[in-house]
Amino acid sequence: MKFIPEIADEYACNLVLLRQRRDALKAQAKAERNAELRLRLWRRVYLLDCMIMDGARAVHLMRDRRHGE
Repeated sequence: MKFIPEIADEYACNLVLLRQRRDALKAQAKAERNAELRLRLWRRVYLLDCMIMDGARAVHLMRDRRHGE
């Protein structure tokens, strides 16, 4: 059984990977000449941004010492 701080650390590590993937997709989208593919890449970037924001919020809540007191 994992404790909340351990889960928060795992979330934080996953956020690093998601940010790296998002940045790679942004670079790929900027270099893409095909408009349809470029649009699909930007949609993926948007979805990753949403996932990153939600994950960051979850990490913040898990690490907030006042939460639940």
